[in-house]
Amino acid sequence: MKKNATFLLLTGCPLLLRGAEDPHSLPLDINIDYSQDPIFQEVWFWGVVALFFLLLLVLLIRGGRRVEEQRQEVFSSRVEQESCHPGEQDQ
Repeated sequence: MKKNATFLLLTGCPLLLRGAEDPHSLPLDINIDYSQDPIFQEVWFWGVVALFFLLLLVLLIRGGRRVEEQRQEVFSSRVEQESCHPGEQDQ
């Protein structure tokens, strides 16, 4: 059994190594076609992206103003309610 394993090991390794060096390799074409640029290199793409982020910025700013106006209304109504009853604070 030991002789058979040694025989297979000694004959199998050179056969594997011979198969690794392929003298008839396929020709590889590694040229890259730059005639059509990717979409993110186009000027119109960056224009659309800029418009999207500008719209998003405007919506965030306008939404923040509305929240601030609502806070001012709540604050002013509380001030008016507290000013109607000035005697309660002295107690």
